[in-house]
Amino acid sequence: MKNYHLNFRTDGNIDITYNPNKIVFGLCLIETMETDKIFTKLGQLFSQYLGISFTFRLFTSYNQILSSLECGYLDGAIISPPAYLSASKQNIANVILQPLRFGIDPDTGENAEELVPFYRTIIISKNTELRTISDLGNKTVALQERFSLTHLWSVVELYLAGILQQIRGIIVNSHKEAVNSVLSELCDAAAIFQDARNLVLAENPFIFRNTHIIHYTQPIPHDAIVTKIELDQNLVISIKRAFEFVFSSVQGSIYFDRLFGWKGITEADDSKFSLLDQYISIYSDIMNTD
Repeated sequence: MKNYHLNFRTDGNIDITYNPNKIVFGLCLIETMETDKIFTKLGQLFSQYLGISFTFRLFTSYNQILSSLECGYLDGAIISPPAYLSASKQNIANVILQPLRFGIDPDTGENAEELVPFYRTIIISKNTELRTISDLGNKTVALQERFSLTHLWSVVELYLAGILQQIRGIIVNSHKEAVNSVLSELCDAAAIFQDARNLVLAENPFIFRNTHIIHYTQPIPHDAIVTKIELDQNLVISIKRAFEFVFSSVQGSIYFDRLFGWKGITEADDSKFSLLDQYISIYSDIMNTD
């Protein structure tokens, strides 16, 4: 049974907050015996810090997670940036944290030392005459499937550069396929996450010598760690500190790295997702115009 509290404000309105007897966090991930074991151990670490039961529940879609947050079946979740925007606009959840991953060295494609809460899409080419995004007019460009942020970011920035209508876009099924389409010269350029060229490095050891980056997009935010909007703020602070506690432990950091490739966490707010909101709006206008 949840413990609800009525907070009477000076403006006459009432805020309803609650302190649950246990915390349930949702996320989208394929369930396996290994993930079950890891989430059980992670839950134990969180429970140890919070002093109440903390468990993870796996879902197959972000829509299910948002519905469960809204209905009170979940107290928090790890969700994609677009899912967070939807949750925020529906007044379902607040973002509290974002994961950190290593940045990428642009010359080698290897991890840089800096930890960042975002990644970038890059557009690569084998054609040495193509040096900037403006050079892609009347060229063939491999794009990712339409529901990916890599697709959204590249399409919007091609549009903002004034050449979207001039290119011939080909939808590919993976980043590896996009890279190979450039190597085989099926496409003049390809939009990929930085740096998906590592996916073909084993069979093409000179991939970084034979291709070059002609465009870096604006930063794309990593996932959002959110809590249900009615959750008591003292408990929200405790959950933040619990994530910090887990990441400060050897086992906790290994578990999150193994599951998601996370190297750390940082505080987050709506400003981290404002560009995504703008890009979604621009993309919607582009699709409606077409």
